[in-house]
Amino acid sequence: MIVLVLAAALFAEGAKEAGPVNMKIYTAYPPGDESYVTAMEFAERVEKYSEGTITAEVFHSGSMGGEKETVQAVKLGDAHAVTSGLLPVTMFTQDYGFFDGIYVFKDFNHFKNVWDGKLGDEIKDILLDNNLRSMGVYLRGMRHLSANKPIRVPEDGRGLKIRTPQLPSMVNTWKAIGFLPTPINLPELFTSLQTGVVDCAEGPPSQMLSYKYQEVQDYLMFTGHNVSVAMFLISNRFLESLEDDKRAIVEKAAEEAVQAGAEYALKADREKLNKLIDGGMTPIEVDKEAFMEKARPAVEELFKTQWKVTNVDEILSYME
Repeated sequence: MIVLVLAAALFAEGAKEAGPVNMKIYTAYPPGDESYVTAMEFAERVEKYSEGTITAEVFHSGSMGGEKETVQAVKLGDAHAVTSGLLPVTMFTQDYGFFDGIYVFKDFNHFKNVWDGKLGDEIKDILLDNNLRSMGVYLRGMRHLSANKPIRVPEDGRGLKIRTPQLPSMVNTWKAIGFLPTPINLPELFTSLQTGVVDCAEGPPSQMLSYKYQEVQDYLMFTGHNVSVAMFLISNRFLESLEDDKRAIVEKAAEEAVQAGAEYALKADREKLNKLIDGGMTPIEVDKEAFMEKARPAVEELFKTQWKVTNVDEILSYME
């Protein structure tokens, strides 16, 4: 059963929610996306474990706004929880933007080691200051490179025009590697690749499929240059308003939902990669260490100018 209540009633300071609890879960993502799956898994579990004393309604597909608006809603108490990407990490401070940087982390294990350490605790405290309690993070997938020639080391891509988002950090990093970054809006990407305005592109498998990279690019390089991560956040004031048994149920349901979302995302990512390969793209393994080393000057500059709370060497010290 799914119902709505005014969030202010739940968040009344000092009150412990003894009766039925009705939660609102926001996500900007549509059915089929791992953020939507995580939200639905939570809703089903929390109702099951509470035997119906806690219910939840999931508002999805941007019906309550984009990531920024849905996160803000939880901060203000208009919703109880949100599933999203890593936008919350940079909404309140730019100092920890490296968590979503390119060629910062080798893989998700590397990311998780940092997230579970001192730096992760610092950003979690900042989130808590904004009424956002992190219930877990999980891998959505990796961003990769596409082109019409095989690229195994940075030198293979020197001088190639690569489509990038209009983000200075990404533009500067690809330039340091040897490519010629060309910011282009995604709706124009297919034609730009088809006509040679750009030679190559990057992105997660979902983006590659949506914009039909396989029809205009011959090779798929597993660069894994960005570790794309999702988050599940719950209102801290809401959690603290619950009786101990209800809070334990919410936390258990959230932990399991994050795990379910992670498993779904891993499976979906593999399926999308297979569709790209079945569509005609040849998979290429790259020298990831060589790419990270080539990107390092640009990444170091970002740590000096934007991500001043740490440095490259500290991040690398978390690698297994």
